[in-house]
Amino acid sequence: MKTISQLYDQFYAKQKQGDTLQAKWQAKANTVAEIFNVRRPVVKVSYRKDAHAKYFGGTRTLRISENNWGGIEDAFHHEIAHHIVRERFGRAKSHGKEFKRIIWDVVCKCYSDPRQYKWNYDYKAVGKYAEKKISKLPCKALMVI
Repeated sequence: MKTISQLYDQFYAKQKQGDTLQAKWQAKANTVAEIFNVRRPVVKVSYRKDAHAKYFGGTRTLRISENNWGGIEDAFHHEIAHHIVRERFGRAKSHGKEFKRIIWDVVCKCYSDPRQYKWNYDYKAVGKYAEKKISKLPCKALMVI
């Protein structure tokens, strides 16, 4: 049986690791926001097993988690696209035309090849949009962040 001290040390180590992960994703969000010339969102990393990525427009907060369809990185790009859409267009349709254009641009700027993003795990309409773009206009990333 572990002592209270050992449990505390274990908890503190996880929290410290979490703070580092939180700082990493916040820095990435700040960079993407700067590239797209929008206000910086707040990033919250969730460690709950039932938590999935979500964008909260009212507070400009991205919640990301490793418990997502495409992993934490693809979930981050999906949610930051929601943030950019909200900042530029207000309350646009959740996965509508503005979102599809923005997520394509985000992925092209964040990956050296947009095929690295797991489009097949994203919403069906978003995946179809990307399929057409990939087949017609392969994206050349301006910057990989």
